[in-house]
Amino acid sequence: MFTAREEYGIRAALDLAAHYAAGPSQTRDISHRQGIPEAYLNQILVALRRAGIVNSLRGALGGYVLAAPPGRITAGDVVRALRGEVLTVPSSADVEPRTAVGEMWAAIRHAVEAVLDSTTLEQLLLRQHELDLGLSYMANI
Repeated sequence: MFTAREEYGIRAALDLAAHYAAGPSQTRDISHRQGIPEAYLNQILVALRRAGIVNSLRGALGGYVLAAPPGRITAGDVVRALRGEVLTVPSSADVEPRTAVGEMWAAIRHAVEAVLDSTTLEQLLLRQHELDLGLSYMANI
């Protein structure tokens, strides 16, 4: 349903969200932290810049930053920037007269869009923090 491009895009945006207050992050640093090949990451960041999700800054201290606070960027924003539609479903979802199968496909698309559009980078950061705390707690048992 989703490709490595969308996975890497969300992970890169989340990395920028985690370092939002610190200023620009360079692609080599994001690549290293996230395990994303740097050449591929560059392509993803260019697409996110064109969509207005990230800004690029030139110079020795340059790099990429989110164009808005992490609480204002959703996973849906990132996915749309990288693939256009969030989820491509069979054309029967959008034709008249409506059919039961078409309605099912449309419902699936709307459900996926609802999850992605209601999940901000800030929420993902908070959840990851909770998961990391849980893992560190379990390691001490």
